Amino acid sequence: MKPMQEVIYNEDTLIRVKEGRVTVYRVHPTDSVKGTLRELSEQHGFEYQKEWNTRSFGAKLIADFGGKTEALIGSYLIRKIEGGAIEVYRICDAVKNELIRISEELGIDTSGSLVELAQNIIAEVNRVPEIDEPALVTIPQATHPLLQKLLQDIQDFFKTVHTFTFYNEASLQLNLSNYLINTGHYASIEVEYLIVSPDEVEGLTSKRCFIDIVVKNESGEYALLELKYPLYIPEGVITSRLGANIKPEIYAVKQGAQNVVRYLFWKDVKRIEYFSSLSKDAVGGIALLLTNDSIYWTAPKSDGDTMALYREFSLKARQSNLSSKSRRWLERKETNENKGGKVSLSEKYPGFDLEKAYPLYWGTPLAPIKVGEKKDLIFQPCFVVVEK
Repeated sequence: MKPMQEVIYNEDTLIRVKEGRVTVYRVHPTDSVKGTLRELSEQHGFEYQKEWNTRSFGAKLIADFGGKTEALIGSYLIRKIEGGAIEVYRICDAVKNELIRISEELGIDTSGSLVELAQNIIAEVNRVPEIDEPALVTIPQATHPLLQKLLQDIQDFFKTVHTFTFYNEASLQLNLSNYLINTGHYASIEVEYLIVSPDEVEGLTSKRCFIDIVVKNESGEYALLELKYPLYIPEGVITSRLGANIKPEIYAVKQGAQNVVRYLFWKDVKRIEYFSSLSKDAVGGIALLLTNDSIYWTAPKSDGDTMALYREFSLKARQSNLSSKSRRWLERKETNENKGGKVSLSEKYPGFDLEKAYPLYWGTPLAPIKVGEKKDLIFQPCFVVVEK
């Protein structure tokens, strides 16, 4: 008998393959976990005490249904995770549609049986990036002095990084903004800079938007900086907090689906375009992505791969198709297998047009970072410069 395979995708979906059967569970909202436990108890005749907290309630319910760390009760899966916390998942009915959606977000094959789809997703989520050479370096350039100074300061900042420093995007944002402040090159620097759009704008979900970092020079000109940090967390990265070692999955945020990351990066470019247009004092900005996953600068492997769903969102180094202003998903022909009830990638992440075509710069890699006895981590920054 083959062992059960499972993976948690994007922190809210549990996929399992066991004895040739695929089950997909969606995480239940945390604010209704205790209410769900009570409801299940009442439905199945389990006696409980109202003063029980969620942890003890879940543990007793799991034990009553014959489990050690989890129990399937009706359409709900109750799990006890590390530290004793309780998670509740509900079985997803539209299994194939859900697997196709996730496959599209991951940028992997969407054909095949349920088991093949699920196994491909599990393999991709657990994928260890290939140790590819860094992308060929292209030095980012800007015409406006404020943008050129910001580009140089960002690259100088990366030269100071010699250890695994950024556990998540917020950590990168904080460290970079502190460095920029200490340069003394700017009149002011703000993080999470609030901008209110005067109009409804296609692709923006709210009129209130926050830019990661905004710098201002002595002349009163502004430059916008948006960050993305898709991180592969390698084994052996362990840090200490208050004298105790903690596992990387607790403190480091793993990257989301590669296709979505690519989309959101180019969406940052669109946001910089739009918000810069709101003020004569805004000179443009920089979209910056820092990653240690070579899939971003190498995929698709072939320039002739016109079938890649994310073709117009590709970040591949030295690619030849960046002359287009269009950013849209490749439309796939609908079949009887994939239609009906499935929210497509293009519906969830609608395409858009940029004001102009932009060159993509893969800058100088950071100094190799040692992690135990494993191979060095290679982080490389990617830039798009938006100038008015």
